[in-house]
Amino acid sequence: MSQFVNLEEGTSGQLPMGHRNGTNTGISGHIQRYTLDNSGIEVQGISSSGRESTRPFYEKALLHWKKILRIFWPLVKISPFIWCANKISIEPFFLYDTVINSDKKCVKIDNTLNTVGLILLPFQILIIIGSFAFLARARRVGLLKKRLHRKILFLLLLLDSLTYIPIGPDVLLTNAIWPDPELSNRRSNFYAANLFLLQYFLTVILLYIIFTRATRTWATLAKTTWAKAAFNLLLYVHGGHVFGGLWYAFSIEKEIGCWKKACKHYALECPLGYYDVCDLNSPDYKFINEFCQTKTQNTAAYDFGIYHDAHESGIVEMWNFPRRVLHCFRWGLQNLSGFGQNIQTSTDAWENIFVISITIYGMVLFVFFIGNMQIYLQSQTKRSEMISQKKQEIEQSKSFKKLSENLQKQIKRYQPEKWEVTKGGVEFGNFFNNLPDDLIRNIKRQLCLELLLKVEEFRRWSEELLDELCDCAKPVSYAEQAEIVRRGSSIDEMLFLVQGKLRTYSLTSVDTGSAASPLRFETSINHLEDGELCGEELVAWFQADLYSSNLPISTRTIQTIKKVDAFALMSYDLQNVFIKHQTTLSTSTQVQAPPPADSQPQAPPPPAKPPAQQPASEI
Repeated sequence: MSQFVNLEEGTSGQLPMGHRNGTNTGISGHIQRYTLDNSGIEVQGISSSGRESTRPFYEKALLHWKKILRIFWPLVKISPFIWCANKISIEPFFLYDTVINSDKKCVKIDNTLNTVGLILLPFQILIIIGSFAFLARARRVGLLKKRLHRKILFLLLLLDSLTYIPIGPDVLLTNAIWPDPELSNRRSNFYAANLFLLQYFLTVILLYIIFTRATRTWATLAKTTWAKAAFNLLLYVHGGHVFGGLWYAFSIEKEIGCWKKACKHYALECPLGYYDVCDLNSPDYKFINEFCQTKTQNTAAYDFGIYHDAHESGIVEMWNFPRRVLHCFRWGLQNLSGFGQNIQTSTDAWENIFVISITIYGMVLFVFFIGNMQIYLQSQTKRSEMISQKKQEIEQSKSFKKLSENLQKQIKRYQPEKWEVTKGGVEFGNFFNNLPDDLIRNIKRQLCLELLLKVEEFRRWSEELLDELCDCAKPVSYAEQAEIVRRGSSIDEMLFLVQGKLRTYSLTSVDTGSAASPLRFETSINHLEDGELCGEELVAWFQADLYSSNLPISTRTIQTIKKVDAFALMSYDLQNVFIKHQTTLSTSTQVQAPPPADSQPQAPPPPAKPPAQQPASEI
């Protein structure tokens, strides 16, 4: 006998020999797999007859692990989205980890950002693990069996591999600080920068794919009108953040390039990597100020291009980190929103590529935003037309015209945007959707009370009981040619027609006067129209036996000729009101004629409960 563990209740039991569940059973000590829940996370339990004392520990551990997975599994599902958003939000901050010392012409490192990066690294690793766990889960449950799904998985893994590579922004200035004499400093710098920019674009593509698939599979997100607008704003803000950070890093690289050109211009031997040493013994390189005039736009000596504003404002020399980020963020948003039209570039090729990237990204975001706005406006226009059509149909219905002018105004005024539109037109129950209780009660009084008074028994009842009957009445609708009651079935409701037409079929026996065939049955057909009712047999039935648990049998078949709107009074509701009516009559009789002294008062019977048979569908 092999053991099994009940993960829901924390108990263990035995399975018969030969039991098969996709794993080997019946052999002590074999590993058996158990599925925790619908999250698809599986654990392995070891069943061994020699470890009876340790089984409770494993059971408790499995139960605790299951609870933890249930709590954090929803976050695992969106971990790829969180990872991408986290990547494009945090990594650009490391573009600001260098500051220029203009006096000594050197570059210093802001180690504060490196400390923050080490703190955030474990969280990034957890998000990466969650991303691949979600993809593995999707493949295990069979979501990726089709060839198309496998291609999508391959694309996601390729984008993941390129976006998850830890190309820290610190490498942008690695060669500027520790130059390699065999390579061109400037070229390697820009290669690293454009690699980071390419990685950012791939991350945005992956983020867009994840968001698009989420809107197609998550009903809640698909119905949210502001989701796409928020996503577009997220990409716009992050774009300004990234391009602002790159602009800052390229500005420092441009400054270093000017220093090198100044050394060549004055035919001076500048030591290798001199701009990385900011100590007291640093030589005086103030002659560079004459060549690299950052405060004035001297394009004859050296053209800083789009980076002139960074040097003129002194932002590359500022140690105040928030001010640096805010200034560059403003620059990124301003030029992204203007598609880079106001940027004056130099003749440098990589600088122009950077500006082209800003223009293309801004245009893509603009087209994406315009498309979302167009979809939103179309949906709002369609929704407005549907509400207008619904309002017009309700105003033209007979039920609406029967209401007083005051109630008509209240219905048209109260939350028309919440009215639901059905394919078959306006349903009778839509009068009562999203309306306050007091307004619903008043509508029922005006539409239903007049119909109730057509029953002779109800005319003798008090106003309080009639109001209770109105409250019990439920608005129902029946489609054309629908069968409401079949001959021989029980009658479980009274139907008061507000709008529509019914046809009834009943069999009538006719005496032929012949001994061979004394009786002959004929079909009698009648019609019921607006203001009439059916199911009045229930009134006589409860008058004869108030506490009967059975219901009367219908002697006719009732079918709709065209669409019917009506109020349905269910048998159990009618029986309860009858009991209250009988109790009221008994109480009033006892007050008028006191009972003998030896008589004891009897408790009223309990109210009737709804039968097992389901009533007509409500709208």
